[in-house]
Amino acid sequence: AFKECYSLESVSLGNGVTEIWYRAFYNCSSLKSVDIPNNVTAIGEDAFRGCSSLKSIAIPDGVTEIGVCAFKECYSLESVSLGNGVTKIGHSAFYNCSSLKSVDIPNNVTFIGGDAFRNCEKLETVTLGSGVTEIEQYAFEYCKSLKSIYCKATTPPRIDHAWDLSLFRDSNCKVYVPRNSVE
Repeated sequence: AFKECYSLESVSLGNGVTEIWYRAFYNCSSLKSVDIPNNVTAIGEDAFRGCSSLKSIAIPDGVTEIGVCAFKECYSLESVSLGNGVTKIGHSAFYNCSSLKSVDIPNNVTFIGGDAFRNCEKLETVTLGSGVTEIEQYAFEYCKSLKSIYCKATTPPRIDHAWDLSLFRDSNCKVYVPRNSVE
């Protein structure tokens, strides 16, 4: 659609748009703001990959899936608001979003793909919603600034090498779980 449109700075999508597909805004490096309407149900693979000027994004409640590499290499992305309809965060969805400071995973998300938040160097706080059951390999690896992980699930999610183990050896990162789930 707007693939590699280097001068595009702002996008406001109409209510008729229901899906943002493969590489729709790929490498739109000047893109600073995007208004995604509530009718959108899916954000596809590489949709906003390389939008290095994008500072914040609000995913509406209608979106159920964030595709593979959807926001990969959005280096300026500081805040992400994930809608309550999201159930799946694809592989490498926010890989190398090196300015991202916190992420709150909604309760309806069940799956976080491998490398999803890898190399988010400024990420300090992660809140895992109560529905998260699976976190794939390296999802949070090299998140060097991570200080707090809040897990709302009473049964911990299955984690497949999601964290850089040095995070727990060499830092003060704390993991918080519901009182009845401490064991």
